[in-house]
Amino acid sequence: MLRAHRTLAAALAAALLAGAPPAAAATGAEALAEAGILKLVSGGYHSCALTTSRRVFCWGANGNGQLGDGSNVSRLEPVEITALGGGVREIALGAANSCAITAGGHAFCWGRGSEGQIGDGANTDRWSPTAVQGLGDDVRAIAVGLYFACALNRVGRAFCWGSNGWGQLGDGTNGSRNLPVLVSGIAAATAIVAGTDHTCALDVDRKALCWGRNHHGQLGDGTFTSRSLRAPVANLGGGLREFVAGLDFTCAVTRLRRLMCWGGNGRGQLGDGTGTDSPLPVRVKRIGLGAHGVAAGGAPDDAKHACALNSGGRLFCWGSNIWGELGDRTFTDRWLPRRVVRFRDGMQMAAAGATHSCAVTAGGRPYCWGDNTYGQLGDGTNASRPVPAEVSGDLHLQE
Repeated sequence: MLRAHRTLAAALAAALLAGAPPAAAATGAEALAEAGILKLVSGGYHSCALTTSRRVFCWGANGNGQLGDGSNVSRLEPVEITALGGGVREIALGAANSCAITAGGHAFCWGRGSEGQIGDGANTDRWSPTAVQGLGDDVRAIAVGLYFACALNRVGRAFCWGSNGWGQLGDGTNGSRNLPVLVSGIAAATAIVAGTDHTCALDVDRKALCWGRNHHGQLGDGTFTSRSLRAPVANLGGGLREFVAGLDFTCAVTRLRRLMCWGGNGRGQLGDGTGTDSPLPVRVKRIGLGAHGVAAGGAPDDAKHACALNSGGRLFCWGSNIWGELGDRTFTDRWLPRRVVRFRDGMQMAAAGATHSCAVTAGGRPYCWGDNTYGQLGDGTNASRPVPAEVSGDLHLQE
């Protein structure tokens, strides 16, 4: 049964990456410097790190140019996106594309563009960072879904572009766009996140609003009705501290520091121990108060998992575990959070991709685990691992 699940995941990966070539090893690999990472994020089958010098390094699948190094060669170790230079403020990853905000407040995207998700007016893959058109120089937040992306400008107006079959662009239509369009009904958002086919934002009171596909209740409005206009998430109130969107589910940390999730739960990704979908927020068990650093990932129709830190910096993951993406030495799905092995307290951050996960330790070292078919663990191999492996590479040279 396990072999069948892993074969299915591999097939999904291959379909999504549109024939990515075999990963090629980088040369001159050295250990990463301690305390050098500001942000670590994972996409479908790739990951990227934003360092303290505000440079971006990526590794893993690159069949659509999602690593931004000017090629479509997958990488087993981190490579720098030299076209961005230093001064990068933010990064976000999708299934097969990536986006960033530069020091000047400009948004750039690269990778798969067939659905218009680059935002440059074309429907073409881009192997290097390409400017998103129509957003100006005041972009302050960016999010990337499966085949679409969204951004906030300085005054909190929300814009989205790319695939829109489920209304995930939030403009009241289902027509895809290769240039940004204004999200309707949101005057001033403070944060925005993107799932596979749904989007959520926080308003000025930090209340959650969601739109797009809702077949598993991932909009959190108590229904299973998809929406092309924003709808408020029920039973959460305001003052939300953080939130993330996964494949077909969404999670948020409340004002009282409780971790709540809603939507699909077929692989236990809501962490409530039931395996039952919920169109209303339910509390994640075993984390306790003080949850933070929440990450959510998944691959279409198969893998779905989440990770979070508790108040002591202990890292927990739950949901599907086909490739060992929960990091508990097994390949067994978990409907309740389970602590990732090998890590002590004080973890800094976590990331969740389609079938792999990553984290940064208290000492600032990045680790990844799970599926490594395309080198997304960044350890110089293609060996999948159910336990964390340190990311290698020469990132320390840029510090």
